[in-house]
Amino acid sequence: HTPAPPAITRATLARVIAGGAGVWLLDEPGNGLDTASLDLLATAMARHRAGGGIILAATHQPLGLGDAASVVLA
Repeated sequence: HTPAPPAITRATLARVIAGGAGVWLLDEPGNGLDTASLDLLATAMARHRAGGGIILAATHQPLGLGDAASVVLA
């Protein structure tokens, strides 16, 4: 039995969050997540950044990082 994509996404994000890396490279981290999971992701990213961490994310949806630098590619 293969887990559904949202379960894979949550498991992958949990490994990133628990891994202790200073830089997080995220590709569409919110895809397939429900509202509660998106809120948890936003909280984890805010804590990571507050602790001096860096996040490089490619996404088509807002991640709740209002003060973050962003580059829009068209």
